[in-house]
Amino acid sequence: MAENWHPFWLEKPGVWAVDFRVGGKRYRRRLPIKDIKMQALATRLAEGIYRDAWAEELAPSASTKKVTFAEAADLYVQAGGKNAFYQNSCITLARQDLPTKSTR
Repeated sequence: MAENWHPFWLEKPGVWAVDFRVGGKRYRRRLPIKDIKMQALATRLAEGIYRDAWAEELAPSASTKKVTFAEAADLYVQAGGKNAFYQNSCITLARQDLPTKSTR
């Protein structure tokens, strides 16, 4: 696979830039180097950005698992469905000190 992280010179703004993808995510950056003669420095900086992008892609993510509606419905039924909901609601209401209605 060809390395696609090499910097290129943007003529109009006069800076080095990179444009590559890692794991489907696009990385477009202008490098803070405004001298066309500093290609070696731009290459080292671009390689660092590329390595950081791959480190981010390969790092284990701490994201939560998304539960589908079907999975949530199965969990609801396994927990007792509507009856379990009503029992838990009654227990919650019984624990609260609710004012009673006075009869006139």
